[in-house]
Amino acid sequence: TWTGWDKLTDRLGEELEIMPPGSFVFSRGYEIASEVAYYSKRRIDTHAGNLFGERGLQYTYWSDLDALKGKDGLFISGKPAKRLEKVQRAFEHVQELEPLEIQSKGKRIRYFRIFRCSGYSGPMLE
Repeated sequence: TWTGWDKLTDRLGEELEIMPPGSFVFSRGYEIASEVAYYSKRRIDTHAGNLFGERGLQYTYWSDLDALKGKDGLFISGKPAKRLEKVQRAFEHVQELEPLEIQSKGKRIRYFRIFRCSGYSGPMLE
């Protein structure tokens, strides 16, 4: 669905404003990360599941995971948060934030869970 990406990127921008410089956004697959990159009003550094040992498709080639070591990120997931255990192993600390619900005509059409992750430990090999 095309609705709600602007609201998500606005929310992520707000969260990134209070995070350390160099913080990034990532998701399990390329879909959410790519939508965030496309719809954001400012450049948001996005990555995919290759951060925690999953296939990252094009993000495998675009991402320099070693350069992200020690940095913080926002993990975005639909409900339920798939791969959360892997994310928790890849970061020193993971905290769930207020979720974002996108509605249209009074009905929920999208639901995003957002996690603030600190201290990325680097590429994980499966």
